[in-house]
Amino acid sequence: MTTTTNRIKTSFQVWKDNFLKFVIAEIPMAIVIGIVFSLFSLVVAMGIVIINPSITFVDAFMDYLTSWWPILTQGDITLLLPSLIISIIVPLYAIGVWFVFPIYGLVRSILFESTDFPIKPFDWLKRGKERYLITGIVLSLLSLAPGSITVVILTEIVGRPVVYPLDWIIGFIGLAIFFVMMGLLMMYVPSVVSGKGAIEGLVNSFNLVKSNIKEVFLMWLFYLFMLIVWFIPIVLHVFFFGFVTPGTDPFQSFLVAIAGLGAFFDGFVVLPMMIVGMTHLYDEINVK
Repeated sequence: MTTTTNRIKTSFQVWKDNFLKFVIAEIPMAIVIGIVFSLFSLVVAMGIVIINPSITFVDAFMDYLTSWWPILTQGDITLLLPSLIISIIVPLYAIGVWFVFPIYGLVRSILFESTDFPIKPFDWLKRGKERYLITGIVLSLLSLAPGSITVVILTEIVGRPVVYPLDWIIGFIGLAIFFVMMGLLMMYVPSVVSGKGAIEGLVNSFNLVKSNIKEVFLMWLFYLFMLIVWFIPIVLHVFFFGFVTPGTDPFQSFLVAIAGLGAFFDGFVVLPMMIVGMTHLYDEINVK
């Protein structure tokens, strides 16, 4: 079997040689995701205002967008459960998987000269969209919900407000669970793309990862390290300025700009590389 280092090098080379193809495939889906997620955010904000008229619409909208932060701080159950698990995880990951599937199809066509999967960004909608939607929901619930629920339970046991260092300890426990769950799910989307159903693909992913745990988790660890590039400036911003809207401070603006570039880097560089690497690994595992 190819070493992890060589597989990563291959993923970079494939990305570099097909950069424009990836960009063309990703941009339309990214626009759709942005529109749908923004509309969903507005609906949730309106619901918050209806339930509690004392909250302004803008505050409700911002609370919704920033409600992931309690995972790393105080685990506020009133925000965490309704806003994170219901309002963020399911729609974001369901649509996110819709975004990922065309890229997986493009990668398969590049690596294996396969023509049995749609290449154009929206063509995949014509076949198996229900299967892909179910995959997205399953992936979302199994990857993020266990860690989130664990954080909430630990927070309730410790008692709120959670203070340093317990807030960080609880937060990192949640992140560790997320890391393990995502590692177990790394072969999930490739399994569904190869033709398996949403549940059959899930079982297949667990079995493949269990028998190839070292290779899968080494790949996941590398790409995770690359993916958090955008997150580091946000952490620094919170550390220096708190979780507030950027003002006129040059350093504040710099951190926000770096975070924006990091998000672009993740979407157009790391994500395609990860999909190439995991597709290549999935194929190797199945033929060895």
